[in-house]
Amino acid sequence: MTFLQKTILTGLILFMPVVPGFNHGTHADGQESVNLQKTIVIDLPGMPPEARPLELILIEPGTFIMGSSDTLLNSYRLPWPPHQVTLTRPFYMSKREITQAQYEALRGVKSNRSKHRGPDLGIEKPNWYDAVFFIRRLNALNQGRFRLPSEAEWEYACRNEDAFGLENMCGGLAEWCQDRFEKSAISGPRIDPVNRGSWIHYWWPLTNRVVRGQTTGDNPEKARGFEQAIDYHYTIGFRVVMEVENQE
Repeated sequence: MTFLQKTILTGLILFMPVVPGFNHGTHADGQESVNLQKTIVIDLPGMPPEARPLELILIEPGTFIMGSSDTLLNSYRLPWPPHQVTLTRPFYMSKREITQAQYEALRGVKSNRSKHRGPDLGIEKPNWYDAVFFIRRLNALNQGRFRLPSEAEWEYACRNEDAFGLENMCGGLAEWCQDRFEKSAISGPRIDPVNRGSWIHYWWPLTNRVVRGQTTGDNPEKARGFEQAIDYHYTIGFRVVMEVENQE
């Protein structure tokens, strides 16, 4: 991307809304969520009838060890020490990466820059702001509160991918996360962590954002990297999270 293109896009994103953050409620410590559907399907206007719908899977809260002591599994050879993370709230995550048909339904056919075309294939080459803008339109449908997953949510879901019924979290596209990338992680226990950074990190298009996945190895949850928010690649897509309202 040329300097002129980056300058123009920087001006455009100034009119975009701030990314929704976490709805900091409370939830029973790891107990199974009650009265929550295991699967939700979101109706997107303009979707081809034969295309896969946007299906969301319930992810129960829990505690896990995030990170890895093996830097060879880190795409940038940066330390990512193991540390305990607790997710206190359930959430829904899209079963698959956002598909090209789903993306086009909310952003138009011309917005699809994918190299490998197919309505049910994951959308390729969205930058971080493209993903945020898609989510802005998804939220406008008033069918839930959506956002990108935090890195902790992504890794937790990936480590339990088969148990939850998620697909394509390894061996497919890498996926954008909500977090600003940090070179070293806090090694102590953390609760519902997310690194959004300051307001300037949101507006600054060269901010490094976390990218996870895209490996066929035995430990896909450990594949970790970053890209500038304004950049796009054929190897990167995204999936979405829908927040669960506070439970009584």
